[in-house]
Amino acid sequence: DVVGCTSSAAICTQDGYLNKETGYSGMMLLGGDAKVVAVGSPKTSDDAREIGKKLAEKAIKKADCIEKPSYVFVSASPKEEEAPRDIVAKKDGIIMRLNASHGEIREKINDYVKKGEVIISGAITKNDEVKNKITADGFVYAEVWYKTDVNMPYYYREEKLTGKSKTRLKFQFLNKKICILCFNKYKTYKESETLLFNNKLLPIKLYISKDSETILNEHLYSPEDAVGAAIEASNKKLGKTLKKDEKILSSKVINTREYENYINVEIFYKVYENITDYSEIIEKSTDESGE
Repeated sequence: DVVGCTSSAAICTQDGYLNKETGYSGMMLLGGDAKVVAVGSPKTSDDAREIGKKLAEKAIKKADCIEKPSYVFVSASPKEEEAPRDIVAKKDGIIMRLNASHGEIREKINDYVKKGEVIISGAITKNDEVKNKITADGFVYAEVWYKTDVNMPYYYREEKLTGKSKTRLKFQFLNKKICILCFNKYKTYKESETLLFNNKLLPIKLYISKDSETILNEHLYSPEDAVGAAIEASNKKLGKTLKKDEKILSSKVINTREYENYINVEIFYKVYENITDYSEIIEKSTDESGE
C-alpha cells in the first residue's frame, strides 16, 4: 500500500528516512490502489527528517488506511504556490498569445480583456458548477498601448565619457592649485579630486585628480529632424522597460507642438507584452454565501 502526499520530493519510510539531509529527494511510480492526499506543515525549526515523519503520519490518517503503508511519497512546495488562484490580466489589452498548463481558459486569442479580468481560471467547472479549485498556471501575451510625451530641443548637447582617464597630482597653497606633470590634457574632460594630505598648521593641501575624457555631441535640429530625434529617444526609453520576449509592434506620431526652443511630440505605441498576473481564489464564508 502506498500513500502519495502532495504538499523536491521524497520517499519516506515509517522512520522518516530521507535521501538527502538538505531536503526531500527521490521518485516513485504510483499505481494500483495508491491513494493521493494533500497535507501541510507550518513553518517549524524541526529538521527535514522530523517534518517528513509528521507529514507521513498526517497523510496516513487522512487517507484512512486500514494498515500502515510501507512507503509514503511526499512532494513538497510552499503553501502560497499551492493556493487556488486565477490568472488575470495585468493591464488592458488584446490577447495575442495564450498558454495554460493548469486551469480553464476563459478567453481566447484576439479577445479584448480589461485589467483584473480572469483569463485562466483555477475554478474547474462542470455543467456550470464548480467541482474543484486549483492553482492556475500559464501565461498571457497581449497587444497593449502606451502614449509618450517628448520635448526635444532644437539645439541638443550631450557629453559622454569615452572610458579613458588620467591621474594627476595637485598641490594647493592658500587658494591656488598647481598641477604637477599636467601635460597633454584632454580636450574635454570631467574632473574628480580626492584629498590626500591636509596640513592644519600650514595652508597646504595635496590632491590626487582623475580626469575622465569626454566627447561632446552637439546637434542643431530642424523641426522635422527634431521629431525624428524625439521618436528615436522615445523608442530607446520604452525599449529599456521591456523584457527579452517583449517588443514594440508599431508607433505613430499623433501630435506635435512647436515652441521657441523645442518641439513637443506625442507618440502612440502598440506593444507586445506579457500581461500575466495572479489573483488568489478567496473562499466565501458561510455568512457571505448566505447573503
